[in-house]
Amino acid sequence: MSGPALHRRLVSALLGLLAFASVSEAQSRPAMMAKSPSLAKSIPATNLIFYIEFDGLKAHSVAWKKSAIYKLLNETKLGAMTEDLAGQAIEQALATTPPAGRPKSSEVLVWLKSVANDGFAFGLLGSLKNDPPMFVLTVRNASKNGIKALFDSFDDPKKPARIERRGSRSLKFNPDPNSNDVFWLEGDDLVLMSSPAKVNPDGVIAAIEGKAPNVASNPIRVELAKIEAGFEPVLVAFVDFSKIPIPPSAARYGLNGLKRIDYRWGFQDDATYSILRVLAPSPRRGVLSWLEGPTFDKNSLPSIPAGLTSWTAFSFSPGMVWEKSLAMVREAMPPGGDPNMRSQMVVFDDQMRQVLGIRIKEDLLGQLGPKWVFYFDTEAIQKGDAKARAAITVELKDQAVLAQTLDRFVTIVDQGLKQQAQRNPRAAAAEFRKLTGATPGYKMILPAGQIPANLAATVNPTILVGKKQLVIGLNESQARAALAANRWVPGPDYKTPFAKLPADLIMLSVSDPRTSTPQMIASTPVLLASLNMVIASQAGGKPAFSLKIDPSKVPTAPEISQRLFPSTMAVSLDREGLKVVSRESIPSVSVAGGGVALGLLLPAVQAAREAARRSQCVNNLKQIGLALHNYHSASDGFPAAAITSKDGRPLLSWRVAILPYIEQNALYNEFKLDEAWDSPHNKALISKMPNTYLCPSRNKVEPFTTTYLTFVGGGALFNLNKPTSIRDVTDGTSNTMAVVESGKAIPWTKPDDITFDPNAPPSLLGVSANHTGGFNVLMTDGSVRFIKLTINPITFRALITRAGGEIIQGNSF
Repeated sequence: MSGPALHRRLVSALLGLLAFASVSEAQSRPAMMAKSPSLAKSIPATNLIFYIEFDGLKAHSVAWKKSAIYKLLNETKLGAMTEDLAGQAIEQALATTPPAGRPKSSEVLVWLKSVANDGFAFGLLGSLKNDPPMFVLTVRNASKNGIKALFDSFDDPKKPARIERRGSRSLKFNPDPNSNDVFWLEGDDLVLMSSPAKVNPDGVIAAIEGKAPNVASNPIRVELAKIEAGFEPVLVAFVDFSKIPIPPSAARYGLNGLKRIDYRWGFQDDATYSILRVLAPSPRRGVLSWLEGPTFDKNSLPSIPAGLTSWTAFSFSPGMVWEKSLAMVREAMPPGGDPNMRSQMVVFDDQMRQVLGIRIKEDLLGQLGPKWVFYFDTEAIQKGDAKARAAITVELKDQAVLAQTLDRFVTIVDQGLKQQAQRNPRAAAAEFRKLTGATPGYKMILPAGQIPANLAATVNPTILVGKKQLVIGLNESQARAALAANRWVPGPDYKTPFAKLPADLIMLSVSDPRTSTPQMIASTPVLLASLNMVIASQAGGKPAFSLKIDPSKVPTAPEISQRLFPSTMAVSLDREGLKVVSRESIPSVSVAGGGVALGLLLPAVQAAREAARRSQCVNNLKQIGLALHNYHSASDGFPAAAITSKDGRPLLSWRVAILPYIEQNALYNEFKLDEAWDSPHNKALISKMPNTYLCPSRNKVEPFTTTYLTFVGGGALFNLNKPTSIRDVTDGTSNTMAVVESGKAIPWTKPDDITFDPNAPPSLLGVSANHTGGFNVLMTDGSVRFIKLTINPITFRALITRAGGEIIQGNSF
């Protein structure tokens, strides 16, 4: 196997092992095992740049079994579900490899579990100045768990490995002349070395035998592995920046003050716990000096609305950062340089001062900080809940100065928005409206169609300039609630994490996963279905990869929720540098972003749900399109927009006329076609609306109504009381709309669609949808397209007419 191929496999394996270690069911024996010698002894300490050691869950069996994540994996279906998905993913990944020597997915799962339980160590060595880097990887118990056999299987029978003896050791060298890999067993442990240059294992063997320094006695590693304050580290890692050459450009910005980054992950009580440290001792220069500033503690939190379960507070002085950034940029400019080559940041600062009379630091940024609060109720917002809470609040120094600056700034922004709208008629302009009352402020009015219809009543960003705080709220009511907030009081569930918070905080993030995480896990089937649809659409309907799960194998939200508790991420600063401490009930995907990760994942789950709903909407329209064409075949024309009386009075919708063609013939026969839709007899049938007429993305659905409407009259496809033939569609069936999603919901049997007047000013005629950014449209040829809300109204009008003679570019909508 070539060196690059081996590197790729090892990197993938390391990432997989670290991820799986967080979710693997431990195979620990009931009794506590005697702790194996540290694998650190197999990694030389000389010229060590990067080191990571995962001690294995077996060595920390007692702490592991006390943790909430262990209980989630072993007392609910979550562990079995995770293993099932991992097995599917591995099997499909293996299908892309050559059949010869291909392992079974069950074998790979055993290897992953074994390494998660037994552990590994990895070191990157070299000066990075003259010597090429070399890495050493050691995997515990590799001769017993099949890892050694896996490496042996990489042998090419046509190019047998070169075997060398070093005392009792049998070293296997890769025969490829372009590769410098060697591995051997140390007892039951496998040691692998690789380097771009010729590899010499003697230094590693000397470290193992104690004849040369190894990482086991490295003071950094010894410090990181200590148990302290009930925290039992399982994984430790560090990067030594003194071994990495710092380029002059980085040094100019103070990055040569960065000495080391180290990380620990493990268990504390029933929580997973991690500490990330960035060692950058004072005095700090350049970008590192941006960290300097006032700190706070749990007793001096800024004002936060009561009852919030997730929020982030931080200390940040934007005026100081702007001033220091300008100084660095100006310092970097060569003496006597061309003034036209100045940094955009310097140009912007000068223009704001000279042209607009706004001093960025003194009048704007310098008035803000240092205490900030941010909270965002993602789930409630996406549901269109008018009470959804979201705001940013920041400490304010001088209300009068900032209010005056804001007036000028908003005026300039409004002018820019209007000019943009004049240049692009398709984009209606947003605008800021000044609020009345004692508190200065502005509300941003967003044009219809720029955000999904279900959010229109919730999202109207509002700025309020209070006496001591500036607030930017999701809407006016939320902005005023944030301005009136008092100090947040932690409830009983927060007692334990708050008791262990460090002092000198510059950031504190609190999140409660008991709502979002259970829903996210319970939504796994929907998420996978959406993912599979996306993959299938990109693969032309033939997905090369898909994951499936039986919904009955997914744990319920309540059984997940009862094993969770609030998470905290605390960032503190002292003379030695930055420290990020995370305490979580379930490990997040990032080093220090438990609450942040859940906040990011929840929109992904919501997006997956919407993707699935949007796909169902497309299927509904395709069924309607097929029904229209079957009707056309049977009647030599599409139905009229309404079933009418003998005197031409509309009685029932075209949606009733096509019922026999959507497998609803029995329902069709129940209607009295000579009576109106709301006659006593026909009105009783409204409650039998087929699901085909319901877009699943609609919120707050009025019972038995539909938003699938068509255009009527004025040269559109449908006429009120007479059929239309495909022969009449001279613009082309692929360029003529048949059915659209409207913002108006009507009883499905009512003959009430969208009247089209070709002489009226071009507009979207009330067409809207709950899909983000646009709406689905059934074209006359039976295809379904997604049209953005920003479509040119002139193009939209051309798509309505069936014989207007307009020329429509294929990429214009």
